Amino acid sequence: MTPLTTNPEKLEEKFRKYPTYKAWKQVGLKPRFGILMPLAQMRTKRNSGVGDFADLQAFGEFCKSIGCTILQLLPINDMGRGKTPYSSLSAFALDPIYIALDNVSELKKGQRSEEMEKYLESNKEKIYSLKAKKRIDYDNIRKYKLDALQIAYNDFIKAEKEAGLERWQDFEKFRKDNEYWLPDYALFRALKEKYMWDPWEKWPGGTRTRSKRRLPALLKEHAGEIDFYSFVQWIAFDQMKSAQKALLEMGIYLKGDLPLLVDVESADVWGHPEYFNTEVCAGAPPDQYSLMGQNWGMPTYNWEKLAEDNNTWWRKRLQYAENFYHIYRIDHVVGIFRIWTIPITQEFPRGKKSGEQGYFDPADKGLKENKKIWEEHGSTILNMLVESSNMLPIGEDLGTIPLVCRKTLSDMGIPGYKVLIWERDWTNREKEFPFIPPEEYPYLSMSTSTTHDFWTLAGWWIHRPGTVSENGDIAPEIEKMKAKDEEELKNALYKFLVGEGEKPKAFTEKLYKAVMHKLFHSGSIFLIMPFQDLWGVAYGLYGEDPEGERINDPDKPHLPENWTGKMPLEIESLHLHPSMTDKIDFVRRLAGESGRI
Repeated sequence: MTPLTTNPEKLEEKFRKYPTYKAWKQVGLKPRFGILMPLAQMRTKRNSGVGDFADLQAFGEFCKSIGCTILQLLPINDMGRGKTPYSSLSAFALDPIYIALDNVSELKKGQRSEEMEKYLESNKEKIYSLKAKKRIDYDNIRKYKLDALQIAYNDFIKAEKEAGLERWQDFEKFRKDNEYWLPDYALFRALKEKYMWDPWEKWPGGTRTRSKRRLPALLKEHAGEIDFYSFVQWIAFDQMKSAQKALLEMGIYLKGDLPLLVDVESADVWGHPEYFNTEVCAGAPPDQYSLMGQNWGMPTYNWEKLAEDNNTWWRKRLQYAENFYHIYRIDHVVGIFRIWTIPITQEFPRGKKSGEQGYFDPADKGLKENKKIWEEHGSTILNMLVESSNMLPIGEDLGTIPLVCRKTLSDMGIPGYKVLIWERDWTNREKEFPFIPPEEYPYLSMSTSTTHDFWTLAGWWIHRPGTVSENGDIAPEIEKMKAKDEEELKNALYKFLVGEGEKPKAFTEKLYKAVMHKLFHSGSIFLIMPFQDLWGVAYGLYGEDPEGERINDPDKPHLPENWTGKMPLEIESLHLHPSMTDKIDFVRRLAGESGRI
């Protein structure tokens, strides 16, 4: 425990000075333990082969049983036909794949139409098959759910619209409340279907932009599809809102993930091109491990145009997310201060991996912490985000981060990340850059074991670079350097956690418990760990398949395993598995003794 936690008055006084104080008052100033779990990967007895909004309640019951009071999700926006949560059709719309069909009125027993009964009966075997699969079958689950929702929508119109019943009035209210983004999204989605998912830049001239002159005709022409996709979003909103309410009643706060960048193939860029610099891509500069740098293919923001409109797009986005979350992760928060910007050219088109030929925007030639332009740019935007909602932001500040970024986050009361295996004193060369003891992490931080873009901790420990197919773009000498650095890191980490002795090849129970004890007793107000890392090696469930248990490998974006993993067992049965009984007790005990319950 830090001195602050033993003196509530002093703690309150310190936090009251932050611009984020109103958000802190919602979640409280006590230490908390949380879990990161992608919604898609949740497995329950009732879902259809992918996690859904109704699963959040079952998962919440498990969280409550082990003393966890924060549940963090990855982005849940509409991914279109894809599976990557950071590449969506909308910064607002939720993905229909997460709708729990059995909670939709038109699909409940006793309320189904004859057509619905036939559809569900004819797909029974398919659902059994989808549930049994080891990995998520996005395409087939998505088709099954959207077809069912189309029938539900038709039944809803027949039963509710003509009679003007309460549910119809609720639907109309939802549409009115969200008229800023909903019509554009629904029309964009309809046009995507019409033009076989071609990029909008290839659509016919009259639809290539959201022309005010052409818009009324398009809205009329696609009124049926727009109504349907609006209905789907209403259902998704209602279910996610209900889940948030149920979790809050259990004492569990939902933490969302708002990607900083928006896909060029989104309703947002199509509908508001003036807010985005579509002639460039965001990415990362070349470094010792990535000689070509990175190109993420997403446009950067035209912050001047956004400001002219009082940042309405950002404010509306945050206000909609606030329906679901009390806390949110600002992905790549350093991009708010400055973003690596790569011009699109014939040699370097959008989507080419190379981040060469880029530059930081805005430019700032100041040295070290003397980066006034970046500081002013970042603090202006962060202040706007903070004043736009009552949610508490947490800044993902990993990688090469200028000092002004972390200083500004700290001054505003925004926690940054502390990843155990990467937190070292990089100024102390004499002692070979020792690990920073987690108990010395600042209270205003979120500690964790790993991230969703990295191995599980057990998987990383047993992984040997070069023993599996690595990224073909990495030169052999760089791969050797990475392998050497990783081995040195593991040796140093073992010595730090366990003491003297030879580093084991396996992720042993002794090593697992040392990691857990360090993290639970860290100085951070929040400890939020990926679900898999909580258990180390649980034989038959976790820790035995390094590649298969990864959520995502950003070095291999086309890997079939990315984003498709599932929990190995239904959440309702997890506590009964012989490998889990003692581990669940261990985690619950740690949560209690560290004061995080």
